[in-house]
Amino acid sequence: MPRLLLVLVALLLTACAGTPRGRSADHVIGVLVLSGTEQPIVGGEINLVPVEPVAGSADDAEDPDALAVRVPTEELGAFLVTTLEGGRPLLRGWLYDLHATAPGFYSTTERLHFEGGQLALTVEIEVIDDTAMEGAHFVGEQPPDRLKDVDGTLIDEVLRRQGRLPPPGF
Repeated sequence: MPRLLLVLVALLLTACAGTPRGRSADHVIGVLVLSGTEQPIVGGEINLVPVEPVAGSADDAEDPDALAVRVPTEELGAFLVTTLEGGRPLLRGWLYDLHATAPGFYSTTERLHFEGGQLALTVEIEVIDDTAMEGAHFVGEQPPDRLKDVDGTLIDEVLRRQGRLPPPGF
């Protein structure tokens, strides 16, 4: 986890550098990783949906479902949400559903309470099928379309590293 913490700290510092105070400083920042590892996943998608206000002082929104926003996971599996659909600022004092997906992985949903400012997350996702990974891959590994002539698959190698599959030849 130390490497993942360094990545998250670097992302936080990057996001904070030169960021104005107030509403424009509100954001959700995070990293999408393979569950149980520090392996970031590039090519995933984060969907942030306002669900309901938590407190009486929560921001007003007429149609929160229409404000859902989708962002891709970028380099190092990082994502950053600064506004909702239509450029509206994030709703303070609201519960959000954060839904993470990536080709070849199970999707996951987490419930978040956003009060304003900065919310930093590590979102974990499980492998489902290495044959369906087109468009998503692990940082530091070859993208799946380049693995056709390689013995084994990317997912098998990750599972071996986790001790969930035996080494080749056993």
